[in-house]
Amino acid sequence: MQQRFPRWYRHRHPTRRSQPTVVSRVDVTRAKGSGQAAGLVLLSLAAVVAFQPYLRGSSLRLVAGTLLVFFLPGYALQTVLFPIAGEERLSSRTRLAVSIGSSPALVALVALVVNELTGRIAFGRLLTALVLVTGGLLGVSVLQTLGTSRRASQPTADGGWTPRRQVTDRLPRPTLSVVLGGGSRRQWALVGVATILFVGLLAAPAPQQTYTELSLLTETEQGRLTADDYPETLAPEASADLVVTVRNEEQTAQDYTLVITREQADGGGVILAAERVELADGETRRLRTALVAPETPGEVRFTYRLYRTETVASVDSVENLPSPYRETRLLLTVRPSPEGDA
Repeated sequence: MQQRFPRWYRHRHPTRRSQPTVVSRVDVTRAKGSGQAAGLVLLSLAAVVAFQPYLRGSSLRLVAGTLLVFFLPGYALQTVLFPIAGEERLSSRTRLAVSIGSSPALVALVALVVNELTGRIAFGRLLTALVLVTGGLLGVSVLQTLGTSRRASQPTADGGWTPRRQVTDRLPRPTLSVVLGGGSRRQWALVGVATILFVGLLAAPAPQQTYTELSLLTETEQGRLTADDYPETLAPEASADLVVTVRNEEQTAQDYTLVITREQADGGGVILAAERVELADGETRRLRTALVAPETPGEVRFTYRLYRTETVASVDSVENLPSPYRETRLLLTVRPSPEGDA
């Protein structure tokens, strides 16, 4: 049997009708918690896809990278900065705009921190730091939501109910949601078209760049190749071993000729070696070479000249060599050994 209250009771307690506001706040809090859980799941999936090397260049990895750079960091940040506060909460459209706008700025900030701490920006380090920062922000937001849902509404002196206010309730709220008003299909359509165009621009294949890479490297004791620890001095007629790498990215097979020359300060030059290198598109070849110092001390320049023709193999002097397609040089000083001075 339903209990009825007299009119004087309703008149003395007019604030009893404010209780449904608490229920609405709980419903919104649950909805926000569901969004945060979905954000954590989406972050986990995007991180797993982005870390897989065999998905390189795939559309799936492109979508994951787009979410990690242009949406998820900003989404996590706005859930922390703008929690639910009664009727002043941000609309979905405003949260989407804040998420997309703040994500690139947060990614750039994380990249600067990674570069400052590690000395370089590597893909693996940047991706790991970005996932950790985004996950940490989502975790803080989840804790805020759990704390909000556990707070009980406090009764007022006149018998009404009012929710507890937070420190962030006094922060200024963006007026974008107020200006735009209610949901507008046209505005959502514009957002969708802009998103499709942006993703299409990212998915469009980049123009192919053709090039040939010529590198001069040294080999460590562990057998690793590095662009460091080049020899600076040599004794007369001594030799030093170096590794030359040639990579073909010309989109077609190439027939190269590598010519190694030695030139001294007095102008005398000699061709040390000439080798033909045939490479398919995308192929890399490693060549071990020996630099032999002259008998006379002084400054010596070793030059590695790469040609896309085999006619230079018949040239017998440095002066008759044409301009190379690629070139790298190494300067050495030939010094007499202490035993020779004695």
